[in-house]
Amino acid sequence: LLLDAYPNPFNAGALVTVTTARAGMIDVSVYDLLGRSVLTIVRGDVPAGTHVYSFDGSQFGSGVYFVRAEAPGAAATTAKLTLVR
Repeated sequence: LLLDAYPNPFNAGALVTVTTARAGMIDVSVYDLLGRSVLTIVRGDVPAGTHVYSFDGSQFGSGVYFVRAEAPGAAATTAKLTLVR
């Protein structure tokens, strides 16, 4: 399970790229600095391969956020994103 987010830092939106080796359930969510889930980008079954999702940060304040990707049987991966207004 691979995770990348760009551009970083970002202003209004970022692209989150998730690559999975196997088809199956994934959960990609955004968390604030306190560890609270603020947005679920995707939760569901996806085919194997690379998937690109958009993260619209227009409803969030400036600061640091974490994008976390999880899939059964794979180590969870986290990327740090900085939102700058």
